[in-house]
Amino acid sequence: PPRDDTKRTIELAAESGVEVKMITGDQTAIAKETCRELGMGTNILESHQLHETPAGVNRQDLVLSCNGFAEVMPEDKFD
Repeated sequence: PPRDDTKRTIELAAESGVEVKMITGDQTAIAKETCRELGMGTNILESHQLHETPAGVNRQDLVLSCNGFAEVMPEDKFD
């Protein structure tokens, strides 16, 4: 579970113009519920969706269009 001050920290970041994305190794359902609790939105993609970006789809646009990624493995940070 998130720390007690996480929701407020995310709110302050948003007020300052920072868009917060969740990146977690948790399962997608857990990530969506956590995001919902934190008021972040629940458009969570699984890490493989980033790796398997279809031709013609800009990876940066994909990242910007979602609220975060679930089922991320440590080695995913190198791609």
